Amino acid sequence: MSTFGEQDRSPEIIRIRDANIEDAERIGQIAVNAWQFAYSSFLSPEFMAARADPAVRARRIRENWSQEAIRLVATSELVDVIGFAFEQRPCSVAGIDSEIGALYVDPNSSRAGAGKALVTEMARRFIQRGDRSMAIHTLAENRIGISFYRKIGGLDGPHTTWNDIPSRWFLWPDLRHTFCLED
Repeated sequence: MSTFGEQDRSPEIIRIRDANIEDAERIGQIAVNAWQFAYSSFLSPEFMAARADPAVRARRIRENWSQEAIRLVATSELVDVIGFAFEQRPCSVAGIDSEIGALYVDPNSSRAGAGKALVTEMARRFIQRGDRSMAIHTLAENRIGISFYRKIGGLDGPHTTWNDIPSRWFLWPDLRHTFCLED
């Protein structure tokens, strides 16, 4: 048995598809697993416990499902859904056209390319819609996320707070150039 992120595996083929409401349970589980992996070292056990129920996450996802927002899942040959990305509408950052409001990959599938594939497809969809820029938010101590966003071209944006926790934004002011995408 492997621990999160330490699984030996050959390269997987990652596919991106539109999420559907039937994916909510798996998405809820991925969100809980990813939170535990990325945030448990610096968030209080009480704060983490309040967000540790996959069924509650899935219910919230179903209740807030919007056909207007872009919602994607990453799949692999081995597991149907290994990650997801949801658009946040409207964008929370002034002067930025679009926002990824949630981006999580199951820690057992990390480093397989799902995160990058999800962000790239979100950028492609935003460009198709006519958007030029994108933002994503993370907690300031999320070293994993910060490293990833910088690696895929995210620029440091505003520092803010979320639930009184220091947080920060990453920005992509020119999606076409950063992701080498066209309409």
